[in-house]
Amino acid sequence: MMRFRIKPVLIVAGAMAASLVALFSLISCIEWAYIKWEETFDIEFDLNLWNQGSRERLYSEFATQIDAPRIKMCRDIIAKKFLLGKTKAEIVDLLGQPDNYPFREPWGFNYWVGLQRGPMKMDSAWLAIRFDDTHHAVEVKMKQD
Repeated sequence: MMRFRIKPVLIVAGAMAASLVALFSLISCIEWAYIKWEETFDIEFDLNLWNQGSRERLYSEFATQIDAPRIKMCRDIIAKKFLLGKTKAEIVDLLGQPDNYPFREPWGFNYWVGLQRGPMKMDSAWLAIRFDDTHHAVEVKMKQD
């Protein structure tokens, strides 16, 4: 009778793969928990706070802090849907001139709101607004570059 033996290299490789899966799962859980914690600081949309300053000023003062005001208002803007149906001109009057980052998908307006949520703030977060043929907002969502 022939017996098959598992080579020690395969056992070590399997253990390493299982450890990596566990590590990435743990990191994902920590990141998710951190983002949920950051969301507890979200605030309602405040026009004066939104228009408090230029992108450069907001970036230099708030980008790496949890106090970045624009990103804290985005969930409220999206949930209440108060930009939907507004024209481009009405949105510019309300939020100011867009920054218009060139995403791959066609978004009409993009407003820089801070660095992405999570423990490693490497990318920018944007409030993106899509318009229909009559220049009315039909979709508002958060994007990252």
